[in-house]
Amino acid sequence: MGSRTSNSVRNTSVNFITQIVTIIASFVTRSVFIYALGKTFLGVSGLFSDILQLLSLAELGVGTAILYEMYRPIANNDEKKVTALMNFYGKVYTIIGCVVIVIGLAITPFLDFFVDNKSNIPHLRLIFLMYLSNTAASYFFAYKRNILIATQNGYINSLNQTAFSLLQQVIQIVILLIWKNFYAYLAVQVLCTVASNVEISRYVNKKYPYLKENKHEKLEKEDTKNIFRNVRAMMTTKISSVVVTSTDNILISKYISTVYLGIYSNYTLFVSMIRTIITKAFEGLTGSVGNLATCEDHEKSYKVYSNAYFINFWIVGFCVSMFYLLVDSFIKVWIGDSYILEWGTVALIAFNLYFRLMRNTNLVFIETYGLFRQMRVKSISEAAINLVASLFLLLALDMGIYGILLGTLISNFLTNFWWEPYVIYKDCFNKKSYRFYLRTGIYTAVFIGTIALNLFIFKYITVGSNILSFIIKLFISLIDINLIYYITLRKMDEFKEFKRIMSGFIGRMKGKLKRN
Repeated sequence: MGSRTSNSVRNTSVNFITQIVTIIASFVTRSVFIYALGKTFLGVSGLFSDILQLLSLAELGVGTAILYEMYRPIANNDEKKVTALMNFYGKVYTIIGCVVIVIGLAITPFLDFFVDNKSNIPHLRLIFLMYLSNTAASYFFAYKRNILIATQNGYINSLNQTAFSLLQQVIQIVILLIWKNFYAYLAVQVLCTVASNVEISRYVNKKYPYLKENKHEKLEKEDTKNIFRNVRAMMTTKISSVVVTSTDNILISKYISTVYLGIYSNYTLFVSMIRTIITKAFEGLTGSVGNLATCEDHEKSYKVYSNAYFINFWIVGFCVSMFYLLVDSFIKVWIGDSYILEWGTVALIAFNLYFRLMRNTNLVFIETYGLFRQMRVKSISEAAINLVASLFLLLALDMGIYGILLGTLISNFLTNFWWEPYVIYKDCFNKKSYRFYLRTGIYTAVFIGTIALNLFIFKYITVGSNILSFIIKLFISLIDINLIYYITLRKMDEFKEFKRIMSGFIGRMKGKLKRN
């Protein structure tokens, strides 16, 4: 299977490149969507996506629990055990897909509750049912993607998703430009989701023929108990994650307006792009860390964690800084001043994004080390604090969008920020977690200082053209963010290790090119 480092670099690199390609295509599609259909349908799209994200609670973390159980039999080449897990996975996901359909149909008559009274959207329920079809379709055959992740071949999954995403978006752009038909646009989305799942299923069956040879293998009762034990432990984490990530749009649509949600969704488009790129990149580590968890000692795991956390910060800090500094200028050039949000709203979006993405390394280790039970109380607390704080600030203090976003930030600080590293350091490394808080404090100070310096510089950029202003700011940001990070962090051991890994990887690539 190759070394863990090589597999991680390969998966991470492919994930990163494919996500960049997908994001560029998504951006073009969004531009055409705004041109053809306008703010209202944009808001509806964001709203229904988040409602259906809530329905994903039906999954309850089954996929993660089964993925965790697969690492050891894969490391031991136990093909029958792997097949039994995959067979069980397929049955459970089929049931989940059916449950999602039933629940979705049940809430269809009540959609007006989530949409503000000012919006006059035709065929609202038909639109929702098409979104529901796409969500349900994602559960059929999709379970086979996890064996690619577990065997450190996640890059194949990324290539599959990118290919079908590009196909989908090209067809959607043609439909929007020629017919401006939202319903045909959604139909293409459903068809491409199904096609992508069917193709990945075919590929997995061919790459792992033992899955068909052992298709009647069943899990032992003890294995099934372990999975459901972990599912019960993860249930609260899953609920918390969905509540935190999916309720903001619903609250905005209900208490502010669906049109405002359309404007807000342009910013969250960039947020989703950044989250997807970075999260997908870190998914490349999942299989390798899972293998590490079964094979290595605490010190080796801690070293991998520290290096991964450093790389995560550099990428997150750079991307979020670029977002905060440039998003308004870009939107002015892209679709005009009428789509700009208040600076305070943008700042809260950026800080929520930063602290969410700084958890990436923690989440990978929690998943691969099976620390699900330790997250139960934390997850319940996070969801409760987020919802209560958001509603209190929104309704009692009349803070509008600020209240919703502050609620999310508060819940993150009071729960995730301290609990996740405490558990990881204690259970994975047998170390005190103060090292984490010290390192995070240093990273965050560098992050905030870099933004402040750029804002100071931008005050003196007074050119009249929006396009020229954006280009100048982009050029300055690209250089000085990375320069400041290099100057302030270059003497850290993690930076030196990162240089060593990249030098080795580049050397191997050069060697392969020479041989070819």
